[in-house]
Amino acid sequence: MKHKKGGESRLALGVSVYSAKPVGPAEKPKKKKRLDGGPIWWKAIKIVLIFAVVGIATYGAVRGLQIIVPDGDVEGGETEVVSKPVAKIVDEGNGGISSRVELFVYRLEQEAGDLGIKLEKVVLPLGKVREVYVYLQGREEYYKMVVDRSPAVMIEDANRVMRYLEGQGIKAEYVDVRVEGRAFIK
Repeated sequence: MKHKKGGESRLALGVSVYSAKPVGPAEKPKKKKRLDGGPIWWKAIKIVLIFAVVGIATYGAVRGLQIIVPDGDVEGGETEVVSKPVAKIVDEGNGGISSRVELFVYRLEQEAGDLGIKLEKVVLPLGKVREVYVYLQGREEYYKMVVDRSPAVMIEDANRVMRYLEGQGIKAEYVDVRVEGRAFIK
């Protein structure tokens, strides 16, 4: 056991040892610069703010407000503002409608509107993962499409097939435009 007294330390055995530097009262430790981002309360505030922003964005998406998504076709981080699609989306499998499918239907609606075509409804068939059946207003047939391809290209293919069917007087049950540049008519 050491006792500190004016430069002299005494051990429990009764032997005195002198040091060159006197030992004084304990010095306050110097504050170190924090490299981890600041005090714990600041971290807590950051976490609360992040959860608030995520919560507001989720609430907005669920309530049908505008969603901002990155546009994969444009470099430089540009964004596209997306609303909920107007066309009715029917899920035959009752597995829920993903945001990816909603985004596809929204973009399909936009592209179809540019061609003067209106979507009546979009069906997610039972047992099909990335496939959708698109029903157009004023048309008897439906169009098989996939969410992996560009909606603009598929609606253009569908428009060409519609003109062909009208010109030839053909009645079809459905038209498959899942493969680019090809259409299967049944």
